[in-house]
Amino acid sequence: MLNNIQFHKNIALLLILGHGFVASAQTKTYKVDVEKSQIEFKVKHLGVLNVEGSFKGFEGSLIFSGKKLFKINSIIKAESIDTNDEKRDETLRDSVYFNVIQFPDISFNSSSIEYSEGSNSIKGILKIKNVERTIDIPFQLVLRNSGTHALIAETIVVRKEFGLDFGAMDALVGNKVKVRLEIVYSTN
Repeated sequence: MLNNIQFHKNIALLLILGHGFVASAQTKTYKVDVEKSQIEFKVKHLGVLNVEGSFKGFEGSLIFSGKKLFKINSIIKAESIDTNDEKRDETLRDSVYFNVIQFPDISFNSSSIEYSEGSNSIKGILKIKNVERTIDIPFQLVLRNSGTHALIAETIVVRKEFGLDFGAMDALVGNKVKVRLEIVYSTN
């Protein structure tokens, strides 16, 4: 009787461990293709004008379990900000705003990914200037057979929540920054 109970416990343990091995064997990691990807933003200036820009330096990975996105991690180099105005870019890199010397990276690490009909959402921690906030990012995936995946997403970042202000000039810049991601990930 005791051997029979031990046998069933061992079988249950093997099934549990085996399930974990099967799940991990079915995951696939994709790296960002920086040349084909874009991280863009838009913010109001003076209440009516839009300042548009992008980040040119970033890296990241997506982990898929089967055909579902399971995890995403990314790092943006804050110094790579580009608004097509070098003077403005230097101001944004300065200690008053991004302070790229002390805080060179902006990071995002997902904590959960939810799928529902018509809308998907990535929940995770966005870290800017050592300030962490949980954000939700609605997204779409375009799956391709060529070994690449495209993640398309838009979200709003409230800049003051991350300590991003311009001091005396702060009232001239909108608080809500629209961020658009078109990220291509590849196994190549």
